[in-house]
Amino acid sequence: MEEKYKTNVSVCLLAINTDNQVLLTRRFNTGYQDGKYELPSGHIEKGETALEGIQREAKQENDITIDLDSTENIGCVDNNKTGKHFNLLFKCTSFGGEAKVMEPEECDDLIWMDYYEFLSGKNAELMSTDTLRFLVMIKEAKQFMSFTGEEALIEMLKGIVK
Repeated sequence: MEEKYKTNVSVCLLAINTDNQVLLTRRFNTGYQDGKYELPSGHIEKGETALEGIQREAKQENDITIDLDSTENIGCVDNNKTGKHFNLLFKCTSFGGEAKVMEPEECDDLIWMDYYEFLSGKNAELMSTDTLRFLVMIKEAKQFMSFTGEEALIEMLKGIVK
């Protein structure tokens, strides 16, 4: 019998504060996209729901407690360039605590970027590929997007970045 292919599932947080700013963290020492800013994210653990995963990741990575009543799934990105990997994006506008770097071995900075500046894509060179995929999805007002390679992402970004 052929073994079933397992899909990796990650949760990502679009945390927007009362000043209409998006939380971004800079990858460090991970071997993937180091030096790039991205939305707080992580893999769902065994036995965990997606909402439990995003709540845990927000606390674990940035010491913020998200309000699940103000948290909504706004989309999914299917990245199958290097294998099946689904990223679920959750938007949250109500959370407690002051965001800080909680895992300095994987993240060396965090910033709050104006939401409209984030959406403009003018700082695209600072952002991780995964975050750029979500940026494209949000700008195109889609709930789901599939990317099979970086070439498609780059072409879509050309239409966003002015």
